[in-house]
Amino acid sequence: MKKTLFALAALAAILAGCSKEVEIQNPEETIPAISDSVVTLHACVPVDSETKVTNDNIGAYSWQLGDKITVFNNSGDGYEFSAVASGTAVDFSSASFDGALGTVAMYPASSNHAVDSYYLEPSIAWVDKSSMMPMLGAVDAGNQDVSFKAVGGVLKLPCFNIGDDARKLVVTSESRKITGAFELAGSPTVISSAAKGDGDNVITITFGSGHPSNMVFYIPVPTGSLGRLTFVMKDGSDAVLSIPMTTKSGISVSRNQIITAPALNCSSKTPIWSENFGSYSADAVPSGKNGDVTYSCTDGGGTTKIYTAALAGGESPELLVGKSNGTFKVADIPTSSASFLALTYKQNAYALAVSFSSGITLMSGSASNNTAGTKTLVLRNDGGVSKFDITFKATTSSNVRLDDIEVSSLASYAAPSITASPAELTIAVAAAATNTATSTITYSNAIDDLPIGVSVNAEANSWLSASLDGTTLTVSAAKKESVGSREGTVTLRASGVTKTISVTQPSAYVANPSISVTPGDGTFTAVWSEVDHVTAYAAYLRTDEGTPTDGTNLSELISYNSLTGKYSLTKTVDNGNYVLYVKASTVETGYILPESYISESFTCSDATPTFTITITQPASGGSITAKGQSASAKAEEDEEITLVATPADGYKFVSWSVTKNSSGDDVSVSDNMFIMPAEAVTVTATFAAKAWVKVTSDSSLKSGDKLMIVATVSGSSTPANNGTFAANGTISSNVMGKVGATISTNTLTSYSGAQEFTLGGSSGSWTLSNGSALLGATAAKKLAWGNGTTTWSISISDGNATITNGTASYGKLLYNRDSPRFTTYTSDPSASMALPMLFRYE
Repeated sequence: MKKTLFALAALAAILAGCSKEVEIQNPEETIPAISDSVVTLHACVPVDSETKVTNDNIGAYSWQLGDKITVFNNSGDGYEFSAVASGTAVDFSSASFDGALGTVAMYPASSNHAVDSYYLEPSIAWVDKSSMMPMLGAVDAGNQDVSFKAVGGVLKLPCFNIGDDARKLVVTSESRKITGAFELAGSPTVISSAAKGDGDNVITITFGSGHPSNMVFYIPVPTGSLGRLTFVMKDGSDAVLSIPMTTKSGISVSRNQIITAPALNCSSKTPIWSENFGSYSADAVPSGKNGDVTYSCTDGGGTTKIYTAALAGGESPELLVGKSNGTFKVADIPTSSASFLALTYKQNAYALAVSFSSGITLMSGSASNNTAGTKTLVLRNDGGVSKFDITFKATTSSNVRLDDIEVSSLASYAAPSITASPAELTIAVAAAATNTATSTITYSNAIDDLPIGVSVNAEANSWLSASLDGTTLTVSAAKKESVGSREGTVTLRASGVTKTISVTQPSAYVANPSISVTPGDGTFTAVWSEVDHVTAYAAYLRTDEGTPTDGTNLSELISYNSLTGKYSLTKTVDNGNYVLYVKASTVETGYILPESYISESFTCSDATPTFTITITQPASGGSITAKGQSASAKAEEDEEITLVATPADGYKFVSWSVTKNSSGDDVSVSDNMFIMPAEAVTVTATFAAKAWVKVTSDSSLKSGDKLMIVATVSGSSTPANNGTFAANGTISSNVMGKVGATISTNTLTSYSGAQEFTLGGSSGSWTLSNGSALLGATAAKKLAWGNGTTTWSISISDGNATITNGTASYGKLLYNRDSPRFTTYTSDPSASMALPMLFRYE
């Protein structure tokens, strides 16, 4: 399994990401046995609400060819399946599976897995870029799918300077069990809840010869507290090849979490000088020394060293360091190969300070401490010295006991590595007097996770300055206003290791876009991507090369699509040769416009003959378009041309006129569309002012009509077409009064103060609204707004409208000529009781 993983939901819900919709089977369910053939399962690791990107923040989970999983049958027997391909969801197969598929699978495979417990192997073979995150899979036997979720964690350990003879990495927990069988508990999770037993606190990662000198190990571990961990590199005979590294505090791991341990430097040790103080008997104590033994010996360089050993019965004495003793000389350092040294010693728990003579620098470890145990200090031989002094000195009244002092050569100690992101910084030109670029640097330590010092040097680039705050690198440059770019470098230095970063400040002139022109028949479209710091563009069109601004200005046709980050313009033209010029016209403050236009030549050609449509807008009443254009358009013969008329307020569309330009013959228009002839045409339209026109048929009424109720003032019940009439007014005392009105040729020409109605509802159940309330009747001769029965039936005969209330007993609308008013009456029309007329605004 590749090293990049996602966290997954609880086991009962993890199937949601697979390609098939599946359902967890109960172990007791009978599934047809598959034997004597290859059994295949499709495996995936779905994403769910708990998803969390782990190492390297890539966020992808990929199987590798040859990955192995354990799959259980419904009898609880486990079988090994192998991936037959690489990818995010692949097939695993087994030729030896027997019985019916169960519901559980586990990754990576182990013969020690059980249905109810997960087994972490004490010995694992290293695979490059493979994390082996402990995972539990739910099997859908019916669909032969398996969906996995992480149930453990991974310990990530970078190792440097691994010798050719190295064959294994050994990880030891100081107090906790980290291998063996674990019950699946909780969500479920592999939890380390037990103290260490016999050997179950050790994980060994094995690898063969020819391995890289730098390797990254991904070690599967249980969740929970793992205690303090120690890492050491060994050869095939278990000889120690590196200084053992122990974490300073206990490590705790969550499900699907990758914990990165401090890097392990595996440089081989070549002893330069060491001393074990041996055993001395009590009778060797000189008189007057209060139980202490003082003795001397000579090191390889001929220098005498004085040791004081405290005796207590027959125990082995240790070196006793007081406030005024403990200076030792280390001679004959092989300077040609020992630029770095390792000083190790054992110490009791009293406070101690360690110092070194000139030319030696402490690189790693604490030079002042008061904790018991084995100490490791990494030293750098700055001056190439062949001899130096080490001074141990107690810093309290208690003496400090030391043992097993050793100085070793680190043949190729890996100094801290520095990574700058990005390797090249670009400082844009902005409005400020000083412009900056910010990046994050990372640096790794080879020994004990000791923070290193990083210094910044801008070299000789006087226009550059740099500062480092934690891991944030800020590079500054003076504002740039001239044409042309400038380059410089910034150097990071850490413990003798340098990292050089290239810095570029580009020209203050913004770039012109790259234009793509698509020509057509009588039209073209130009597209270009957004350029940083540009806020607007200018575009000009010419029929030949020349001064751009002497051409046609197309800048107003430019549009921007924020979703694609692209600008475009489309223009209808005569077919022929053209040159389009585009340049930034407005930029952000502090940036400079380009000095010249970018151009693109193209040709619009007649692939199919087209003819011109000239669109003549009416003098008044509204506007029209043909083929979506308002002035002119191009069309092919027999092309269907859509016409759209948009009346102005108070006007209505009357008719279209399409004529052939050459002959003046009319072209037929049907449903606002005509067929383009093989010649040019002219399109226009007629609009007319709307008026109040008498309704002569109730079948023409429709919801939304604007209506007015009008009656003749005198005469018979037969309506007249001309003369003076009465139109309805507002309601007062259950009746509508009358206002003066004039009719001319069935058109209402004056009606000051008349009430307008909006027709609603449907035939047989119409409503008449004044805009805020419906006209209703509460009884005969009683009209009301928004009260009583508000539905009406309307019939029209010989120009008269019979408007009857929905409650028949309330009557119909009549005009009382003797007492001028409109209201509902139950009587029949007569000379004094006239049926009204309806006029519609159209």
